[in-house]
Amino acid sequence: MLTNLYNTWNALFAMSCWNMLGLAQLIQGNLLDTIPLFRLQINQPFFMEIIIAMFWEIWTFRNDVIFRNHNHSLQAVKFIFKQELAWVKLRAKKTFSSQLQLWLDNFV
Repeated sequence: MLTNLYNTWNALFAMSCWNMLGLAQLIQGNLLDTIPLFRLQINQPFFMEIIIAMFWEIWTFRNDVIFRNHNHSLQAVKFIFKQELAWVKLRAKKTFSSQLQLWLDNFV
């Protein structure tokens, strides 16, 4: 029972994270069917970096809850997500770097 409650809470938290990107409504049962929908919605050449960064944030926050007994926080996910993409921007080609910065500036 407790495991089911935890899994439900974790799924709701993950959906809230995807909702920050406006992608929660696109999630389908099969990940391979969902990624092309994410690509169309994000409509940026660096869409995969955005998706991977959010997967990474959800995974690390899940681990923090399990192994470090930390609480979930959407504000913390958003802050660290933006930091991760700022690091990606430093490694990006110059043409993508300015587009990524603009996307980050508009990310609420």
